[in-house]
Amino acid sequence: MDTVEIKNLLEAQNKTFVDFKAALADATKGGAEANAKVDAINGELTRIGKELKEIANRAEAAEAAAARPNRGNGSKASAEEVAYKSGLFRYIKSGEEGGLRDLEKKAMSAGSNVDGGYTVPTEMEQAIDRVAMQMVSMRRLATVRQITGRSYKKIVTTTGASVGGWGVEQTAPSESNAMSLSELEFTLGTLWAEPRATLELMEDSDQNVESWLADEVGITFQEQEGTAFITGSGINRPRGITDYATLANASYAWGSIGYIASGASGAFATASSSVSPVDAFIGLYHALKPVYRPNARWMMSDATVATVRKFKDGQGNLQWKPGASVSDGFIETFLGKPIEYDDNMPAVASNSYSVAIADFKRAYVIVEKLGTQVIRDGLTAKPYVKFYTRRRVGGGVQNFEAIKLMKMASS
Repeated sequence: MDTVEIKNLLEAQNKTFVDFKAALADATKGGAEANAKVDAINGELTRIGKELKEIANRAEAAEAAAARPNRGNGSKASAEEVAYKSGLFRYIKSGEEGGLRDLEKKAMSAGSNVDGGYTVPTEMEQAIDRVAMQMVSMRRLATVRQITGRSYKKIVTTTGASVGGWGVEQTAPSESNAMSLSELEFTLGTLWAEPRATLELMEDSDQNVESWLADEVGITFQEQEGTAFITGSGINRPRGITDYATLANASYAWGSIGYIASGASGAFATASSSVSPVDAFIGLYHALKPVYRPNARWMMSDATVATVRKFKDGQGNLQWKPGASVSDGFIETFLGKPIEYDDNMPAVASNSYSVAIADFKRAYVIVEKLGTQVIRDGLTAKPYVKFYTRRRVGGGVQNFEAIKLMKMASS
């Protein structure tokens, strides 16, 4: 981490936060100019916060990618892996395959792709993952499982519990509540990207084509994953948290996601209404069972955070706080709980689900098949070279109790 950059950003954030509170106080007197000033300072707080989190996310993503298991023979690259990596980069650059399939079989335990394409080396896959980890909040927060089959199945208890009680030595156990079990299945979909490069770029020996390819693929993957984890249909892709059936939390049942109403149609409640905006967030937080609250985080878009940043309690205290610590990733908080930005979350609109709170690691699972495949095509789009790159990814809610949504509605 760049300590000088961090110091400058934190100083700028502290000053901007002071200005924001002062501008909010002035805005209570009314006037378009005062409100415009609040919005401008609010945007600056968002910008600074994002820069700080980006610094933290880069470090976190690098650590997570480095911890991914190697597909070869231990942490140190074997001679077969070195040879395969050299051969694959030669293939990417020039299209020369020359025995590459045999090298892949010797070096990569993920296995060869009989339909064509080669598995990218560990370092290149880690570079792709670093981009995705930096920009897709759910991939950082959820449980991620590597699987070998086409799907991941999980048995969960939906009602009842293990039976127990008290008695003497001769007391016979009795069962009063039968357990209900449910099987969840998370199926892999194919996530693909196809960046293109000119033949001149391929022929230029000074260009690091592998790095360029990892960046281009990583950005495309993160955009597609980010959308799917929030709004995906579950058909040939992950199922997003807003695609599941919802129920008012008072009527919550397993298989649906419980919601709390914001208190106003297509908006947050106003401070003068019977349910204040802060009250709605408190209700949403307490809709989670106590076991899920310690690791709970809010998730919402930039625009929604900018609105929430202005909310005060009954004593006039702002409930949003800027992130100020390297150790916690410069994470901002609201009502003392961390905020995760994700612009795939729906904008505030009539009946939208624009705010989530969850223990995401327990609520959501991402499944993936280890190994990213690449096919070089220098024939069908001349003068460009296409790189069809794919991996298998799925996901969905694995614990419906661990996540709640806020519905932008009066009830």
